[in-house]
Amino acid sequence: MTESQQTEPRMAFEQYLRSNGMRCTQERLVVAETAATYGAMFTAEDIHRSIEAKGYRISIATVYNTLRMLTEASLVIQHAFDPSCTRFEYLRPSGSQTRLHLICTVCGRIREAKDQELMSSIRAKRYSTFTTSHCAVYIYGVCGRCRRKTRKPKAYTGKQNTKTDKQI
Repeated sequence: MTESQQTEPRMAFEQYLRSNGMRCTQERLVVAETAATYGAMFTAEDIHRSIEAKGYRISIATVYNTLRMLTEASLVIQHAFDPSCTRFEYLRPSGSQTRLHLICTVCGRIREAKDQELMSSIRAKRYSTFTTSHCAVYIYGVCGRCRRKTRKPKAYTGKQNTKTDKQI
């Protein structure tokens, strides 16, 4: 991540905090910068571990509260795929603001997918009294890994293949 890419989320978050009369603390800025470095979805615990691995001391409550603020500032999107675990995703200013997620109902695996036709159709949709900033599409099903695990091997019936018997 370049220096300008690192300062962009920081500046946007600082502006949000100031315009809403909130303190611009070092802990909040570190959470914002760490969230911006993730290339995929993350949890509050992921951010907390990453920050502490860098030698900073920060409470998990501060991480959760800052992620809430980042969501309100439209810098982070909050996903609730599973009621037991909230995931977050940093909204890249230059990237697509339309997300398509494939969610396995067996193992819980989440994969971001690309469907240009669907995404173009969604982005083209206009609402007369509503301005869209971003959207997420969730498609639930069974992933290939789980589908392969549940396939049953063909059962041995005791019958021999009659085609090969005739050829012998």
